[in-house]
Amino acid sequence: MRSVLFWFAGLACVLLVACAPSLVHSADEHDAGLAVASAESKVAECYNFALDAEQAGANVSELLRVLDEAGDLLSKAELAYGVGDYDGAGVYAAQCEGRLAGFEVQAQALRDSASWQRQLDLMVNVVGSAAGTVAVLVGGWLVWRFLKKRHGVAEAAAA
Repeated sequence: MRSVLFWFAGLACVLLVACAPSLVHSADEHDAGLAVASAESKVAECYNFALDAEQAGANVSELLRVLDEAGDLLSKAELAYGVGDYDGAGVYAAQCEGRLAGFEVQAQALRDSASWQRQLDLMVNVVGSAAGTVAVLVGGWLVWRFLKKRHGVAEAAAA
């Protein structure tokens, strides 16, 4: 009886040792998949922030450079995941997300600055146009008075 229990315990140990790498492997695969999906989501989110800043009139060339670098890292993460290099996929995904750290704040600052600049430009244009209109009207009225006075002096001299 003891030998049967010993034999079953040995078999259980062998099965556990044989299955352990696949359990660890599937955990690594799952973690890497989550990391890659999280990085994809972060890149898409940052793309939308850059789009908002661009639509506000900001110069987003620096943001696009950062997005390009993050996209390269994301591509490497997806490639590593596809070939089964789950550690590499996780590392590249983490680097991708790290590269995008502070992106939202930078994009919002650019968007707010561009929006403020656009409002300032509008005010300068409105005030400048109003001042120009007043200057033309006053200048025209002064020229008219001058010519009227001059024409009146010329008529008086002719008479």
